[in-house]
Amino acid sequence: MVRVRGRGAGRVNVAGVVCLRPGRRSHLFYALHVCRGRRGEAKSFSWRQYRDLIVAVHEHLGAPLVWCWDNLNLHLV
Repeated sequence: MVRVRGRGAGRVNVAGVVCLRPGRRSHLFYALHVCRGRRGEAKSFSWRQYRDLIVAVHEHLGAPLVWCWDNLNLHLV
């Protein structure tokens, strides 16, 4: 836990991907979404930002991927 001073309107969201392959080193990829609480600013990741993270991971690894999602509504669409 990190204590900060201020209005408390801002937030930071993190989307992370852990890639595991037997006999190989693991990889961690992540993307940050910073919201400063301004009017009209998105408070969370959009589906395009998730898509861009998935494409970046696939291009970096150059291998087929298997995704395990949690029950976030965006993942079920």
